[in-house]
Amino acid sequence: MRHKRITGALFALVFAFASLVAPATADAIVGGIPASDEYAFSGSVQTPHKGEKDWHTCGITLITPLHALGAAHCQTNFEGGSKLRRFGAATAEPPPDFEDPSRFHVQFGSHDRLHGTEVRGVVKISKPPEWAKLKKTPRGEVGDLVILTLDRPITTIRPAGLAEVNPRFPLREIGWGLHSVDDVGKGPAPRWLHEADAPGVVRTSADCRGADLGVDELCVRKGRDAANPAKPAGECYGDSGSPALQRGRDGDWNVVGVVSRGPEGPNGEPRCATDAVMPKPTYYLNWIIQEVSAQGAQVRLAELPRDSGRPGDAQPVVQPVGAAA
Repeated sequence: MRHKRITGALFALVFAFASLVAPATADAIVGGIPASDEYAFSGSVQTPHKGEKDWHTCGITLITPLHALGAAHCQTNFEGGSKLRRFGAATAEPPPDFEDPSRFHVQFGSHDRLHGTEVRGVVKISKPPEWAKLKKTPRGEVGDLVILTLDRPITTIRPAGLAEVNPRFPLREIGWGLHSVDDVGKGPAPRWLHEADAPGVVRTSADCRGADLGVDELCVRKGRDAANPAKPAGECYGDSGSPALQRGRDGDWNVVGVVSRGPEGPNGEPRCATDAVMPKPTYYLNWIIQEVSAQGAQVRLAELPRDSGRPGDAQPVVQPVGAAA
């Protein structure tokens, strides 16, 4: 049965080291600060590579005790050399089979991706039927979402809720992606979780058009560098699959978007901290519910605070960069 789409935010890349395919997917936070809140639901998807057993590939978010939500391109084998470039250029070691769940594990519960309080294997990878390796459906959908089914439930961490984005409010971006585009191809992802704030969502922009924005996706504006407001802040390689967050009425963080991609440079060079394209989880809500209910799980649906409808009355649900959340 075809799932109902509910209209409903960010951008990313698969690994913190190299470019993927055009448009570029995302790998790390640029211009942010160390994570200021717990974010225990945020996970690092990892696989053995280059002598490391915990090589970071993408971000992920726990949405039920047994399921995590991320980006489909993170768990997809792309044809030709793009797969090798994506996993780490200039290495004789071949990349893994990204579609083999047994190759991956996830660490949750810590800002330090090497010392998660909960570590789980992956037993199933599920993607929506709209996903076709970044090619749009006739309706204009991209479907860059994935659900990872874990080998055991996690009962010590509260899963994040899912919510429809409030475009008037800022979004909090978190991830283990690169801190500079100059770091692409130079080694593993940063060890510590970082965050940055995006000012909001727009219908489209030059960056989002360059990344071929789909009807099922959000265009999230780039933020400002915490140390130098004249510079942009936002997602980079390694941030793919990580969540874009807004607070609900209960004060908890909720996922309103999943980092997918941004535009490449005019000559195909990687770029970071641009406006970002992110699929809307609420657009695929029926598919998500169908997938998790097969194991008897439920997602938490949240309602975000709303303003009076006048732009000047909108109050941020995300603290300013540098402030405690």
